[in-house]
Amino acid sequence: MRAVLDANAIVSALINPQGPLGSVVTAALQRRFVLVACPVLLAEARDVVHRRSLRRFFDPEDADEVLTAVAGVADEAPDLVDPPSVGRDADYLVALALWAARVSNQAP
Repeated sequence: MRAVLDANAIVSALINPQGPLGSVVTAALQRRFVLVACPVLLAEARDVVHRRSLRRFFDPEDADEVLTAVAGVADEAPDLVDPPSVGRDADYLVALALWAARVSNQAP
């Protein structure tokens, strides 16, 4: 199974590692499913974890380590040039999911 997580889902997992999204990220790190990411998604997550308002939840350096681990297990898709327009924030996520589906269908 392949899955795309929004950057905010990854950040939520960092805020509450024992919560549902924490379990999803843990499962991805354990390679129980294939996480699909692109440079834009990972850059957005890195930007968010360095916001001063989140420092009460986690150390940015610890968050960087988790994001590096996430990037290490993820299938990296290219940043998509012209994602389909479905809504303000979701365009690249939908395009990423479409890429993941296309790659899955090409696998033997």
